[in-house]
Amino acid sequence: MSLLVTVAGCADDDTDRRFANDPVPTAALATQGGATGRTAVAPPSVTKIGVALPRVSPVATPAAIPAPGRIYVRSGAAVWAVSGDGSGANPVYAGEWGVPRIVAASLDGERVAVLLTARSGETETSDLIVLDASGRVIRRWDGVEGLLDAAEGARPEARSLAWNRGGTRLLAAFGGGGLLVLPLEGDPSPLVPGAVAPDPSDAAWSPAGNAIAYVDGASSGDGVLYVASVEGVAPDPVAIAPLNGGGAVERAGWLPAGSGILIAQRGPGGGPGGGVDLFRVSAGGGGRQLVASAGVAGPVARVSRFAPSPDGLSVAYAVELPGENGGVFHSLRLASLGPGGETGTPLPLPPGTIPTGFWWSSAGLIVQTEGGALVRFDGTGQATQLPALPALPATPVASPMGSPVGTPVASPVGSPGAGSPAAEGGTPSPEPVVPSN
Repeated sequence: MSLLVTVAGCADDDTDRRFANDPVPTAALATQGGATGRTAVAPPSVTKIGVALPRVSPVATPAAIPAPGRIYVRSGAAVWAVSGDGSGANPVYAGEWGVPRIVAASLDGERVAVLLTARSGETETSDLIVLDASGRVIRRWDGVEGLLDAAEGARPEARSLAWNRGGTRLLAAFGGGGLLVLPLEGDPSPLVPGAVAPDPSDAAWSPAGNAIAYVDGASSGDGVLYVASVEGVAPDPVAIAPLNGGGAVERAGWLPAGSGILIAQRGPGGGPGGGVDLFRVSAGGGGRQLVASAGVAGPVARVSRFAPSPDGLSVAYAVELPGENGGVFHSLRLASLGPGGETGTPLPLPPGTIPTGFWWSSAGLIVQTEGGALVRFDGTGQATQLPALPALPATPVASPMGSPVGTPVASPVGSPGAGSPAAEGGTPSPEPVVPSN
């Protein structure tokens, strides 16, 4: 059962996103200005929605990567640690050093990395902090752009952030700046220079930690999936999609057991306004197979974000339609990663609900809505609505369901896609993710 916000940051503002044909919800936004301390919050009540979750991947299924008992959710300028069943939460970051751009949780849920947008006068920089579940700072890097091997004349822009499986190092992708490794112990080092990867996103470690995958060129509509070994020698990225069919790649994330990579990909010859479906390919680029089609929503519908379950049996994904101001949310769906899952099953969210992120946890799939409330789908087929988390006032940054460049508040178990998300980490957030996978 795993997910990537990362899903996973640089996308358009999600306030313009709506269910297709649905009115704008009238519910008030979450209370502003609440997360100023480290006080635990236990939601006082829950509401049973009374709808059944399709039994595609039972929660009890042994996981290739154990689902975390804690996820991390952005609300305004604050970041909250939320128990796996959503019954309790505590703020780990209250916005005191800058606005969260990307939030990436370690796969075990024990720590979280927050990439901040900090401003000093006219200068804007990216700072990165790592915190434990209580909010204690474990490591901090200021001015991360200065650590990159950036392309000449480039102004690096953060695109994605992902943990390795052991939770000992981070992989950051910067447009114009390439890829950067940041270990919890030791010094950061450029992994792929900006001249080689000028427009990377959805960068993530393989589950075994011996390779990386990333998409380059998604912001210009010409995304290509690259894979590179990180054992022994300098990485030499190899393009593996769309060489074997299909059009440009928009999102990518590793499957939890390393059995392949999920990609959101356009049809052959498809332009930026065309449909985008979900496929799986091997790490070598072969064996391309359709996982889920967005065509159920229309010929130009697109899979905008996805998150494979940690047991590798199913995938949650968002479908959107084109609109005047960006994508219009259509549905959140669940598909089997085995044969016969191509159409997916819509998850029954309350009428008018606009999701802004979704994560897998030890209790099932947790969805954050536009007003900040959480909805939990568990393995018994029950959907439970939880109260909103308090939020601090903040300038909107990134839509978790949006463009392939922006990546969602990270999934604790994957990138995504999506950022992760999909793959193993997180991607620019309001959010979302892209939990990379």
